[in-house]
Amino acid sequence: MKTGLLLLATALLLWTCASQTTPDGGPKDEKPPVLLNSIPKNNGLNFRGKAILLEFSEPIRINNPKEQIIIVPNTGKKTAFKVAKNTLTIEPELPWQENTTYSIQLREGVQDITEGNAARNVFLAFSTGPVIDSLSIAGTIHEVFSEKSPEDITVALYTSDTFDIQRHIPFYFTKADKNGKYKLQNLKRDTYYLYAFHDKNKNLKAETKTEKTGFLVDPIKLENDTTKVDLQVTMVDARPLRVISVRKNGLVNRIRFNKPIANYKLSGHDYYQSFGDNQAEVTVYFRDFISDSTKISIRAIDSVANEIDTAVWLATQNKEIEEPFKITVGQATLTAETSELAFEASYTKPIQRILYDSIYIRLNSINKLPLSQKGFRFDSTFKKLTYRASLPLADTIELNTKWQLIFAKKSLISVSNDTLKQVTKGLTFIDQESTGILNFDQIATRAPSYIIQLLDSQGNVVRQFQNPTKLTINYLPPESFKVRAIIDSNKNGKWDAGNIYQKRQHERIVYFKTTNGKYETPVRANWEVGPFKFLF
Repeated sequence: MKTGLLLLATALLLWTCASQTTPDGGPKDEKPPVLLNSIPKNNGLNFRGKAILLEFSEPIRINNPKEQIIIVPNTGKKTAFKVAKNTLTIEPELPWQENTTYSIQLREGVQDITEGNAARNVFLAFSTGPVIDSLSIAGTIHEVFSEKSPEDITVALYTSDTFDIQRHIPFYFTKADKNGKYKLQNLKRDTYYLYAFHDKNKNLKAETKTEKTGFLVDPIKLENDTTKVDLQVTMVDARPLRVISVRKNGLVNRIRFNKPIANYKLSGHDYYQSFGDNQAEVTVYFRDFISDSTKISIRAIDSVANEIDTAVWLATQNKEIEEPFKITVGQATLTAETSELAFEASYTKPIQRILYDSIYIRLNSINKLPLSQKGFRFDSTFKKLTYRASLPLADTIELNTKWQLIFAKKSLISVSNDTLKQVTKGLTFIDQESTGILNFDQIATRAPSYIIQLLDSQGNVVRQFQNPTKLTINYLPPESFKVRAIIDSNKNGKWDAGNIYQKRQHERIVYFKTTNGKYETPVRANWEVGPFKFLF
């Protein structure tokens, strides 16, 4: 029995002595590992070895090396990373290419074993030939619809315009830092194509359905030491457009696409039509039941100008699941100084009849104020209406916060002949004392056409202006706003996404920044902010 206990105690003692643990007590280790030696040396020439050896000042561990340790040109997905105490060995899957300059960035890939401090600013360049290539491309990656820089963006270079970023792995690549800054270095004189994408699945290929992408249409002929190139990225689905289904319900047919479309055109029959519940669906409403299926042509275009021109077969069914007809009215504002009424509304089905007399302002239980028919604008494709017009107020009428906007029962009749239930909406009164002014005394750019947009604190576009050189924005509620400019390259009055396959760039967006570096501009009641200068 004593012999067994002695053996157990001895085994425990030996196991404790053999285990490496972080010592208790003492100051916290905040020093990162330092690179002491490498094979090959930094800027070494004519390298003929099979593996890279990096020796550090203390024992190390590796952290997600396939993502954090960047080797360019690419050495293959199965490149091996092995650690023995304070030495990292890198064994490439692909053989080193002749007369080629390679660079290695460790980023956060090597850490000490005590506190996880990452080796800092470790960069190694070497050549398998007699020359180290020294050219570089650097810049900043921006979001299209944000003033912030995106995170975790891969920046890639290709040497042929036949490369497809959705199918091919880049020859050169790097990762932008948290501020969007990137640098591709040790490049040789050549012509390159530059792309950026959020490589979520870590396969070094762009997935445009789920990943933000950006690109430079024009090739870069690299000749100088450093070429500066900034890129903007955004989510753009560049997949080919196609119809995936047609669903029938009574007099209604729903044509569904594999992704949202920007616009469409139908031909071939007598019907109402609009977008469906979203822009990946077109809804066709027949006026009457038809005995046979009918063929219609449909042309559609998506946000990156991919087009489809095809035909589908539609039909009606006696069995029908009735969908209710509803309208949703947004904020209705009445400006005191001008008596202007403004509101927007969306509805669930196309409208076949409007009773304008049944849409009015209720002043009290007896009196009501009609709306001008000229103030209404209907967009049947998107099922939206807007109203903007001054009310015909007599001098004896004083504005009252209890007034209400009324859509009376049967004021709107849908294509299905169902009518609207009464909708009541309170008014929001706007006057100079309760609102502020934002003033720009100069807006200047070399762009031949541009759009200035005002965004509220939720990021919604609340005002839009085409090519102003000065701008005074009145009646703003007390909150913070952002201002941005869209470079409207094709002069169509809206932002357009680029298409890498059609060699068309994303239209650039620039956010206004104050002299103290702020993107948000607070507006106070009864106060004018500015004047500012917006130069871009």
